[in-house]
Amino acid sequence: KTGCWPKDVLVRYNCRDAVSTAWLESVLEPQVAADEGLTTIWSEVVFPAARALVHVERWGIQVNQLAVLQFQSHLGAKIDEVRGRFDTLVGKDFNPNSSPQVSKLLFETLRLPPKKLTDSGKFSTDKDVLEELKGRHPVVDDLLLWRRFTKLKGTYADGLLEHIRSDERVHPSYHPDGARSGRLSCSEPNLQNVPRAKDSPEGKMARDCFIAPPGRVFLEGDYSQNELRVAAMLSGDPKMIGIFARGEDYHLRTAQLVSWQAWGIPPEQVTEVHRTIAKTFNFSSLFGAGDENMAGQLGITEDKIERIRNAIFGEFTVLAAWIQKQIESARRLGYVRTFWRGKPARKRSLYQIADEGESYARGTAERGAFNSPIQGTAADFCTKSVADIVRWIIDDCFPAKLVLTVHDSIMLEVDEDFIDEAAANMKRIMEGQPTWNGVRLVVDLKCGRSWGSLEKYEVGKKPA
Repeated sequence: KTGCWPKDVLVRYNCRDAVSTAWLESVLEPQVAADEGLTTIWSEVVFPAARALVHVERWGIQVNQLAVLQFQSHLGAKIDEVRGRFDTLVGKDFNPNSSPQVSKLLFETLRLPPKKLTDSGKFSTDKDVLEELKGRHPVVDDLLLWRRFTKLKGTYADGLLEHIRSDERVHPSYHPDGARSGRLSCSEPNLQNVPRAKDSPEGKMARDCFIAPPGRVFLEGDYSQNELRVAAMLSGDPKMIGIFARGEDYHLRTAQLVSWQAWGIPPEQVTEVHRTIAKTFNFSSLFGAGDENMAGQLGITEDKIERIRNAIFGEFTVLAAWIQKQIESARRLGYVRTFWRGKPARKRSLYQIADEGESYARGTAERGAFNSPIQGTAADFCTKSVADIVRWIIDDCFPAKLVLTVHDSIMLEVDEDFIDEAAANMKRIMEGQPTWNGVRLVVDLKCGRSWGSLEKYEVGKKPA
């Protein structure tokens, strides 16, 4: 890119950038220094991660261009199929990318019930609305497919090809400050929103475009139930802590604890269906999902969700009390904090929590009052692990590269002959981050030659 600009322009830009940064440091450093929590999280997590991400960006991740082209062709055929059904059901003049046309079709022509309004007062046609209307008419299902296929094609087929460099790799930009929750974000291209391989054939095809070079494999370390473990640390709920300490299946145990209240059955009759419901609630509640949203996910009534909610929070009473305390504290202070080493760290403002006129904004802020500390603290465990793993690779001249981090997971590209050593060090670093209240971190390992084909890995077991 430097060849696009005259040298004097680049030099002038870099000088201004350096001077501006130095000026900002003189203003911001005293503010950070005055807050012990901010100083600690900056020096121990954020700054080391920023330095490590320079290496991650430079290393990049290899892409199989032929797989991308095949994925592109597959999505093109799927889009054509959906377009053909639109032509039959609605007419060739229908534009599925036009919100006014979609709104008119759904709510005037088909007379389907509108679910919510946009900011401008018109009937919304967003994904949540379409998900609620799914099954009421074939065109609704096709609209969801159209949006999914066109987004995948534009972002992870057509779009991905534009970012492949001469080394056959893409080199995304990572941003330590890219998300308000404290999570690392990624752009150009954004690899953190690639669909999961197990969710659909297209998700697997998208991830299989990313491959390890000959003689190397991918090794992924994924924090197990990270947010739930952090919620146990922050709240100090003894039942949550006990489940993790005993190494029990958290979601199954939750379903068994509430089986009588939620479903009127004894614990021994709890099935995988009940476990799935408990799992959805356990995670969705920590992210502030409402009853309507969870009912839509699970295909059950809101009354049933409310009963399950009351049953679960009736068991985890300390967690429920902590959530309420967080909301009250945020109303009083206007902000919440994440935690590091059991002490307050990052600060996130929630000004709208006291908003009297806009209930939606207030509700979002109230959910952030307990979600932000959980998600942000969990994110810092992964961010610190990124910094520590990169330092280990460089200091030990280890034959590996950290090529990707997605939320609670980290992926290495490592020489096949060193996979066991890499796995052992990865678990040591990721599980060794500072926890409290007797809750330990657990990392699951996967290995494979492409991102979409990772399988469970155990130290001592050679990859196929």
